[in-house]
Amino acid sequence: MRGFRLAVVSLGALGLVAPARAADVERFAVDVGGDGYVQVPSAGLPGAGRFPLGLAASWSDDPLVIRRDGARADSLAGLGLPDGDPVNQRLTVALHAGAGLGKRAAIGLAVPVVGWQAGWNPQLEDPSAELRPLAVGDIAVEGRAALAPMREGESFGLVARLPVSLPTGSAADLAGATGVAAEPGLVGEYRSGAAGAVGTARAAGQLGWRLAPREEILGTPVGRGLRWGVGFGVVAARGVELVAEGTGAWEEASPGGRAGELRLGGRFTLPGGGAIYAAAGTGVGRGIGTPDWRIVLGFTVRPTLTTAG
Repeated sequence: MRGFRLAVVSLGALGLVAPARAADVERFAVDVGGDGYVQVPSAGLPGAGRFPLGLAASWSDDPLVIRRDGARADSLAGLGLPDGDPVNQRLTVALHAGAGLGKRAAIGLAVPVVGWQAGWNPQLEDPSAELRPLAVGDIAVEGRAALAPMREGESFGLVARLPVSLPTGSAADLAGATGVAAEPGLVGEYRSGAAGAVGTARAAGQLGWRLAPREEILGTPVGRGLRWGVGFGVVAARGVELVAEGTGAWEEASPGGRAGELRLGGRFTLPGGGAIYAAAGTGVGRGIGTPDWRIVLGFTVRPTLTTAG
């Protein structure tokens, strides 16, 4: 199983558990633009008068486990802790909405909700307290600006993005951060042909640095550092795109803090430019938030505002 490494000395130094602090173990973030791969965004923008709306659901297995000396600690009863799976199942549902601001800018909003989870919070003084099955996450607002617009017929685009998350999540349920966080970054994308044409391939790369208050889970720093993603897609049939992506995080000043995921899936085009998408994948590494596996289902619609006359 994957998760973060917890050295025996950390438990000895902290007693049974760490001081109560907020932290969010979720590493999946919905693409508010709606044109991306699964999590990795596209360099395309909605355009003036277009309003992408959608919902994404993510089911992850063991996004947070405890390890000692590189091995999973399946039983911690001798230390007064319930088990080695603080978060062993989690369903996260995110509603998202956006708006095109002319041809070169866009804004977006994501509201994540933990729809169900099972486990316990190692941050609390009473580790026997179970996580609440339902919890609100941190609301995120994102702005995007095209540095090199990917217009129809053009093969490359470059976008600057600035997601900002607000501390609206539940700290006691490992669903929220301690303060405002921002992740300035860039997305570049190449496309081999016309969008939606059979045989057209595209690839994107995402890079950002998360700026946030320093947080810890049992002495392990989380919340600040490099965020990256790569995505690939090819239109295999009319209205059907096969996609693959990898995402990851490197936590600043955190030994063994590298978290990553690989996913395969498909996007199915809806009338008007929306899509239904599905993907499944596995975790890579042992960083906090790395699941054994994850399944993602979602859809996006793109209504257009029109004026009479």
